[in-house]
Amino acid sequence: MGKALCYFAARSQASMQDNDGFWQEHATTLQWLSIASERLRDFFVATIFRTTKRKYEKGRRDRRKFTAPYQEAVNGPDVPNRQLLVDLLTAAAEILTAAAEIEVFRRKRNRVVHEIATRTAVRSLEELRAGTLSIPTRTEWSPQLDVASSGMST
Repeated sequence: MGKALCYFAARSQASMQDNDGFWQEHATTLQWLSIASERLRDFFVATIFRTTKRKYEKGRRDRRKFTAPYQEAVNGPDVPNRQLLVDLLTAAAEILTAAAEIEVFRRKRNRVVHEIATRTAVRSLEELRAGTLSIPTRTEWSPQLDVASSGMST
Protein backbone atom coordinates (compact mmCIF):
# COMPACT_ATOMS: atom_id res chain seq x y z
CA MET A 1 0.00 0.00 0.00
CA GLY A 2 2.87 2.32 0.81
CA LYS A 3 4.42 2.05 -2.64
CA ALA A 4 1.11 2.89 -4.32
CA LEU A 5 0.78 5.97 -2.10
CA CYS A 6 4.37 7.00 -2.87
CA TYR A 7 3.76 6.66 -6.61
CA PHE A 8 0.55 8.64 -6.21
CA ALA A 9 2.22 11.40 -4.18
CA ALA A 10 5.00 11.81 -6.76
CA ARG A 11 2.69 11.64 -9.74
CA SER A 12 2.04 13.88 -12.65
CA GLN A 13 -0.93 13.43 -14.97
CA ALA A 14 1.20 12.17 -17.85
CA SER A 15 3.38 9.86 -15.77
CA MET A 16 0.51 7.94 -14.13
CA GLN A 17 -1.18 6.83 -17.34
CA ASP A 18 1.57 4.43 -18.43
CA ASN A 19 3.28 3.83 -15.10
CA ASP A 20 3.02 0.06 -14.77
CA GLY A 21 4.72 0.17 -11.37
CA PHE A 22 1.98 2.38 -9.96
CA TRP A 23 -0.83 0.30 -11.44
CA GLN A 24 0.73 -2.92 -10.19
CA GLU A 25 0.99 -1.49 -6.66
CA HIS A 26 -2.50 -0.02 -6.97
CA ALA A 27 -3.98 -3.41 -7.92
CA THR A 28 -2.05 -5.14 -5.13
CA THR A 29 -3.31 -2.59 -2.59
CA LEU A 30 -6.89 -3.04 -3.75
CA GLN A 31 -6.52 -6.79 -3.45
CA TRP A 32 -5.17 -6.60 0.14
CA LEU A 33 -7.94 -4.21 1.19
CA SER A 34 -10.51 -6.51 -0.34
CA ILE A 35 -9.07 -9.52 1.48
CA ALA A 36 -9.19 -7.58 4.76
CA SER A 37 -12.83 -6.61 4.25
CA GLU A 38 -13.72 -10.26 3.47
CA ARG A 39 -12.02 -11.43 6.68
CA LEU A 40 -13.85 -8.79 8.73
CA ARG A 41 -17.15 -9.96 7.24
CA ASP A 42 -16.28 -13.59 8.09
CA PHE A 43 -15.48 -12.56 11.66
CA PHE A 44 -18.75 -10.65 11.89
CA VAL A 45 -20.71 -13.71 10.70
CA ALA A 46 -18.90 -15.96 13.17
CA THR A 47 -19.51 -13.55 16.05
CA ILE A 48 -23.13 -12.62 15.43
CA PHE A 49 -24.49 -15.80 13.87
CA ARG A 50 -22.13 -18.28 15.59
CA THR A 51 -21.37 -20.11 12.37
CA THR A 52 -18.92 -20.14 9.50
CA LYS A 53 -19.37 -18.13 6.34
CA ARG A 54 -19.95 -21.33 4.38
CA LYS A 55 -22.74 -22.51 6.72
CA TYR A 56 -24.24 -19.01 6.89
CA GLU A 57 -24.48 -18.79 3.09
CA LYS A 58 -25.38 -22.45 2.40
CA GLY A 59 -28.64 -22.73 0.49
CA ARG A 60 -29.30 -19.00 0.78
CA ARG A 61 -28.23 -17.13 -2.33
CA ASP A 62 -29.40 -13.86 -0.76
CA ARG A 63 -26.81 -14.29 2.01
CA ARG A 64 -23.92 -14.25 -0.49
CA LYS A 65 -24.19 -10.50 -0.99
CA PHE A 66 -21.46 -8.70 0.91
CA THR A 67 -24.02 -6.60 2.79
CA ALA A 68 -26.29 -9.53 3.77
CA PRO A 69 -24.96 -10.33 7.28
CA TYR A 70 -24.94 -6.65 8.23
CA GLN A 71 -28.48 -6.14 6.95
CA GLU A 72 -29.67 -9.29 8.69
CA ALA A 73 -27.97 -8.32 11.94
CA VAL A 74 -29.61 -4.90 11.91
CA ASN A 75 -33.04 -5.91 10.58
CA GLY A 76 -33.35 -9.68 11.18
CA PRO A 77 -35.75 -11.05 13.79
CA ASP A 78 -33.87 -14.25 14.74
CA VAL A 79 -30.29 -13.41 15.61
CA PRO A 80 -28.77 -16.06 17.93
CA ASN A 81 -26.44 -13.71 19.76
CA ARG A 82 -28.95 -10.91 20.39
CA GLN A 83 -27.33 -9.42 23.51
CA LEU A 84 -24.01 -8.95 21.76
CA LEU A 85 -25.86 -7.54 18.80
CA VAL A 86 -27.60 -4.99 20.99
CA ASP A 87 -24.16 -3.79 22.09
CA LEU A 88 -22.91 -3.68 18.50
CA LEU A 89 -26.00 -2.30 16.76
CA THR A 90 -24.65 1.20 16.34
CA ALA A 91 -21.42 -0.13 14.88
CA ALA A 92 -23.33 -2.53 12.61
CA ALA A 93 -25.39 0.35 11.18
CA GLU A 94 -22.16 2.21 10.40
CA ILE A 95 -20.63 -0.94 8.91
CA LEU A 96 -23.71 -1.37 6.69
CA THR A 97 -22.99 1.99 5.10
CA ALA A 98 -19.34 1.08 4.63
CA ALA A 99 -20.26 -2.40 3.33
CA ALA A 100 -22.40 -0.88 0.58
CA GLU A 101 -19.45 1.30 -0.43
CA ILE A 102 -17.11 -1.70 -0.27
CA GLU A 103 -19.45 -3.67 -2.54
CA VAL A 104 -19.23 -0.94 -5.19
CA PHE A 105 -15.46 -0.79 -4.65
CA ARG A 106 -15.15 -4.58 -5.13
CA ARG A 107 -16.85 -4.37 -8.54
CA LYS A 108 -14.52 -1.54 -9.57
CA ARG A 109 -11.52 -3.46 -8.23
CA ASN A 110 -12.42 -6.50 -10.28
CA ARG A 111 -12.55 -4.38 -13.43
CA VAL A 112 -9.20 -2.73 -12.61
CA VAL A 113 -7.49 -6.06 -11.85
CA HIS A 114 -8.83 -7.52 -15.10
CA GLU A 115 -7.71 -4.47 -17.08
CA ILE A 116 -4.20 -4.55 -15.61
CA ALA A 117 -3.84 -8.29 -16.15
CA THR A 118 -5.04 -7.91 -19.74
CA ARG A 119 -2.69 -5.00 -20.39
CA THR A 120 0.27 -6.95 -18.98
CA ALA A 121 -0.63 -10.05 -21.01
CA VAL A 122 -1.01 -8.04 -24.23
CA ARG A 123 2.34 -6.35 -23.66
CA SER A 124 4.02 -9.71 -23.00
CA LEU A 125 2.52 -11.15 -26.19
CA GLU A 126 3.71 -8.12 -28.18
CA GLU A 127 7.22 -8.52 -26.76
CA LEU A 128 7.16 -12.24 -27.47
CA ARG A 129 6.07 -11.69 -31.08
CA ALA A 130 8.67 -8.93 -31.56
CA GLY A 131 11.37 -11.11 -30.06
CA THR A 132 12.14 -8.57 -27.35
CA LEU A 133 10.83 -10.55 -24.40
CA SER A 134 13.74 -11.43 -22.18
CA ILE A 135 13.27 -14.51 -20.08
CA PRO A 136 15.41 -14.40 -16.93
CA THR A 137 17.76 -17.23 -16.21
CA ARG A 138 17.38 -19.17 -12.99
CA THR A 139 20.12 -17.16 -11.28
CA GLU A 140 18.42 -13.88 -12.26
CA TRP A 141 15.10 -14.75 -10.66
CA SER A 142 16.04 -17.22 -7.98
CA PRO A 143 16.90 -15.90 -4.52
CA GLN A 144 19.10 -18.94 -4.01
CA LEU A 145 22.82 -18.78 -4.58
CA ASP A 146 24.00 -20.12 -7.94
CA VAL A 147 26.26 -22.87 -6.65
CA ALA A 148 28.04 -23.52 -9.97
CA SER A 149 29.18 -19.92 -10.49
CA SER A 150 30.13 -19.42 -6.83
CA GLY A 151 32.79 -22.08 -6.87
CA MET A 152 31.01 -24.00 -4.13
CA SER A 153 30.31 -27.68 -4.54
CA THR A 154 27.12 -29.49 -3.68
